[in-house]
Amino acid sequence: DGTAWMAFYCLNMLNMALELAKHNSVYEDIASKFFEHFIFIADAMTYRQGDNELSLWNEEEGFYFDAIQWGESHSQQMPIRSLVGLIPLYATLVLEPSVINRFPGFKKRMEWFIDNRPEIAARNMANMKARGRGERRLLALTNKDRLVRILEKMLDESEFFSDYGIRSMSLYHKDHPWSIIVRILEKMLDESEFFSDYGIRSMSLYHKEHPWSINVNGQDFGVEYWPGDSRSGMFGGNSNWRGPIWLAVNFLLVESLQRFHQYYGDELQVECPTGSGDYMDLAKVADEIQHRLIHIFGRDMDGRRATNGGDEKLDRDPHFRDYVLFHEFFHGDDGRGLGASHQTGWTGLVAFSIMQSGLSCRLPRTPKTPRSVARHYFDEHIDTVSEAGDAPFSAYSAIDRNTFGDLSPDAL
Repeated sequence: DGTAWMAFYCLNMLNMALELAKHNSVYEDIASKFFEHFIFIADAMTYRQGDNELSLWNEEEGFYFDAIQWGESHSQQMPIRSLVGLIPLYATLVLEPSVINRFPGFKKRMEWFIDNRPEIAARNMANMKARGRGERRLLALTNKDRLVRILEKMLDESEFFSDYGIRSMSLYHKDHPWSIIVRILEKMLDESEFFSDYGIRSMSLYHKEHPWSINVNGQDFGVEYWPGDSRSGMFGGNSNWRGPIWLAVNFLLVESLQRFHQYYGDELQVECPTGSGDYMDLAKVADEIQHRLIHIFGRDMDGRRATNGGDEKLDRDPHFRDYVLFHEFFHGDDGRGLGASHQTGWTGLVAFSIMQSGLSCRLPRTPKTPRSVARHYFDEHIDTVSEAGDAPFSAYSAIDRNTFGDLSPDAL
């Protein structure tokens, strides 16, 4: 995942450089440099036919995997359905035509690279020549086909898609230690893998019954699906990335999906959850993930909050029931809070989800009802009437009843 994080870093630095270039044109050169770094990182992540490099993308399985190398001649992918395979989605930036045209130096160097290095610019990433909605350009590690395959996994409730967000490891590993059969988007949105009732798991539920292991120099190392606290002191001690739900990484996934929608619009529809027959655009998928994150903290029909883990005092006592704890991470299957109980620094991000989609969020574990499309988030001008209801203001009016004008998602 370190490679994907560096691609994410390059795009953020590129974005900041263009912002600074509004005041000093020298930053156009820096933006161009980070653009080139991003291109080379994207190229390095995917195996090129005839080279001896080890790819991080598995074309057969439709997912990104970590790779391990030891000695001079030993290397292989590690086919573990974890959040590692979703992190490449973070590296996504949409360039408005007005931004590109404002910086002629950056535009010239970007277009030179696309025209003169087409074997790199079109091979392992989104097509930068193609214009999306509103003539926008997309910089992303994943092209449209790969994006769909990744989301199939992420939105699969048998993998990453929990009722309470995105699991850190696919539920698939609960029963399938070796084989990988579902494509990337199928995996992410599969409720038997990443798609929990409470968000996206950090590892697929699949690994619960199907742990993965490798023998290195006569010693076995394994990975299993653990939706709660880690059961092993290996790999950095209490490593809670084997299934729990983390607000920070779910937030980054939501933001990435919103950026992809900004480019693809209604053209790209995926099944969510996988196998449900319910197809939606990526703005609605982002909403669905946010709803599941909110379900961690919201009361269900019985008046209980998943984060409280069934604690009677926290759920029923009038002196405690309205005080919500912001735990460090959450159980991938039942949403109960784990780790530090006052991790407001990133778990407080649920407030942002509530601001964006709270008006249309249903109660936890209740039938789905029509949801807002959140299209106001992407249009050039935010609608003054929320699609969630009849209130004469947008979902952002929790802060201000005035519209925000011509602002991009990044500006918000």
